Amino acid sequence: MYMKKILLILCLLGFSVVASAADDIVITDDMVVKFKQDCDSNEALGCARLGFAYANGKGVKQNYFKANKYYKKACDLDYAEGCYNLGFLYDENKGVLGFLYDENKGVSGVFYDEGKQNYFKANKYYKKACDLDYANGCAGLGFLYDEGKGVRQDFCKAKEFYGKACDLGLQKGCDWYKEKRSEWCLW
Repeated sequence: MYMKKILLILCLLGFSVVASAADDIVITDDMVVKFKQDCDSNEALGCARLGFAYANGKGVKQNYFKANKYYKKACDLDYAEGCYNLGFLYDENKGVLGFLYDENKGVSGVFYDEGKQNYFKANKYYKKACDLDYANGCAGLGFLYDEGKGVRQDFCKAKEFYGKACDLGLQKGCDWYKEKRSEWCLW
């Protein structure tokens, strides 16, 4: 299963964090300014591109918290790739906020919660991406069901989401769909 997760991550990284492809992308200061203007005007693609810049340290200092913020805005504007990338950040625990809690004062501060993934939120954003017909979101959701991460393990649902990813054109989704044994879903 560890190798499958590595393959899923490599396959699904898409625009956000593809190791070699992201290395080749150059984002200039002028591009960052344009992405910010577009995002401020509620143009989802600008927000997603700004999220990419921050997630990968392209044209700006790498900052997963800001990447999270801009991917969330893109997702809120129904941009499927933004939803997927936000889900991926939660899946990989990048830029995830936690809260300091004091019994007497309540919430007393905010911090980066490095060390624990939030598979429930990853599920939420992968699902939205899948609902918006983004193949990588469906495959990510299938993987969470396959592994029982943030959801009760369910091979039938995993197969369903891998199948949708396949139908949307993701070859790895087709491969993983074929791996799931049909008799697991008869009960």
